Amino acid sequence: MASERTTVSSEAPYFSAANATGSVLFISIAFHVSLQEGGYAEPKLIYVQDGRKKDGENRWQLLNVWYISGVYANSDMLWVEVLDYIDKAYDMDTIEKIYLSGDGAPWIKNGLGWIKGNIFALDRYHLSRYVTQATAHMGYTTPIMCDYINSGDKELFNAIIPIPAKGKEHRPRQNGSVRDCNKFCV
Repeated sequence: MASERTTVSSEAPYFSAANATGSVLFISIAFHVSLQEGGYAEPKLIYVQDGRKKDGENRWQLLNVWYISGVYANSDMLWVEVLDYIDKAYDMDTIEKIYLSGDGAPWIKNGLGWIKGNIFALDRYHLSRYVTQATAHMGYTTPIMCDYINSGDKELFNAIIPIPAKGKEHRPRQNGSVRDCNKFCV
């Protein structure tokens, strides 16, 4: 399938680099879309934003958001376009942190190699799913685990749910969940 691309941005295609300090966040999402002629496609969506501000009691408004979406035969083509936007919109020397968030799919992790100095962060939905699966046999630890993940305390995380040694698995399905949680969450 040929690549198709759609770029949607706010009013101006590029934002002032004067406002582009601090952190920048990339959110990456892929969808499975059924096609009318049968089969499916996986359009990808990335949005880049500078932050958010409170817009009501339980709502947030993204700041300086830019979207890119399309069906790409090769994720490298998508990341080249994202990098091109970043290069035009920001002074990379003034950005303190760049977060790449998503579900950890290979096309998302490919972005780690394209944008220097970025940090992968599992999105909130998948983080919650991994922690819930890994702590299903001892649910009382779920909130504790979330605290350890949020603080980045890998030692305490592993003290509560140690990774089982290969060949010593009592519950292979559960042990896979624990390994996945450790791999993606801390």
